[in-house]
Amino acid sequence: MKNITAFYFFSLIFFTGFSQSKELALEEYEVINEVISPFEKNIPIPLDSIFLNNKFIVLGVNHFKAENINEETFKFLWNNGDIKGQPPIELFFKNFNLSHLKSDIIKSQSDSIINFKSLKGYFHSSNEAFIKNNPKHKYLSISKPFFNCNKDWCFIVKSQYIPYTSTGGNGVMYIYVKVDDLWVLYNTIDLWLT
Repeated sequence: MKNITAFYFFSLIFFTGFSQSKELALEEYEVINEVISPFEKNIPIPLDSIFLNNKFIVLGVNHFKAENINEETFKFLWNNGDIKGQPPIELFFKNFNLSHLKSDIIKSQSDSIINFKSLKGYFHSSNEAFIKNNPKHKYLSISKPFFNCNKDWCFIVKSQYIPYTSTGGNGVMYIYVKVDDLWVLYNTIDLWLT
């Protein structure tokens, strides 16, 4: 009887954890589908495709290193020379626990493959071979979305680039807050330029 009870108990724990993990993955893809679209501010005509790298940007190692996730780094990046035009960083700090964020970023490093079946139809997978054969397209790489504990703030890092040109690329953190069930852009932070 003890063995049967233990089996059911551990099965319940496993499936509850699996369900929560699957739910979070769905939430991540919902955010990606909502905040990344083929419309750009400066281009009134929508693009028919977004060529997206088939792997997430892995934060915490090469980009936005885990040891740099602290208040000082965020304050430095936040202002970026324009203190007047930025929303208050205090709201970001009030809503994001940086040690929790650092932990989430480290945990996310093991799963980097993008599930394109969970994305809208205008996202197209690109890998090195595709990019080599189609060098004139603009390509996008993204990180997983990272949420605060209440799931009402998140950020995602996007990197756009055109290969084989001198224009290079960049990495930008887009910070969103949920307002009336929609993700609204709160601030952007430039992370790198190549």
